[in-house]
Amino acid sequence: MFGLNIKSVIKYGLILLLFPVVINFTVFSAKLPWVFGNEDNWLSFWGNYTGGVISAIVAFFVASSQINKQLQNDLHKEERARIINQLPALVRIKIELELIITTLKFATVTKRKLEKHNANSVAKYTAQSIDEDNWIYLDRIVDIDMQTNLIKCKSFYKDFSSALTFPYDLKRARLMESSDNSPSEYAQWVALEEEIEGMKLTLDFGFYKLENNYIEELEGLLKAINREIERAKKLQLPQNKTMEQNEL
Repeated sequence: MFGLNIKSVIKYGLILLLFPVVINFTVFSAKLPWVFGNEDNWLSFWGNYTGGVISAIVAFFVASSQINKQLQNDLHKEERARIINQLPALVRIKIELELIITTLKFATVTKRKLEKHNANSVAKYTAQSIDEDNWIYLDRIVDIDMQTNLIKCKSFYKDFSSALTFPYDLKRARLMESSDNSPSEYAQWVALEEEIEGMKLTLDFGFYKLENNYIEELEGLLKAINREIERAKKLQLPQNKTMEQNEL
């Protein structure tokens, strides 16, 4: 408050309180001729002076305490509002994350079945698309680490689901039919081959992550989201009760 801390206030307060003592020993004890008033006048003055200094110090501490308390209350209200405001975003993200986890589990089961029957070369997978509208309020989520993990999850799933549903057979057939007689045809052939290889690498990397507990990580993230939803709902209850009482 006013750029002063407790130590500064105590220091300046002591200086002001010691000031009358110094004056007493230097001016009044020496009986200097230019000192006006008798001892009673000056005693009354210094009593008022000292009382004023002490009152000012007390007022400072009271005002500082009230301001700090109000600041803490404002910060608490702001944090509470942020937690409640993230509730719609959390509910939407929960739906998306449940969809992602279900799709990844299904893809893992399908891969195991195909490998069991040595049919991996003709593997065909399905993947549900995410709803971009459910991600537009992602920045409302208070937990930055949760935000980061969700962004990574979305990016991974978009790439992996594209690789899952990529028409490998059709693209390979086009690759076999294409020629490289002219520079332009050769460029198209190279681009098509790179596209197929890129998707295959994305698919392999995706399954590698799934085999290394990525689904379990996402399930842990889903549990954290559920906890945040419950916390936001609990904070919302007093607000709803207050509104109902006001309506009555």
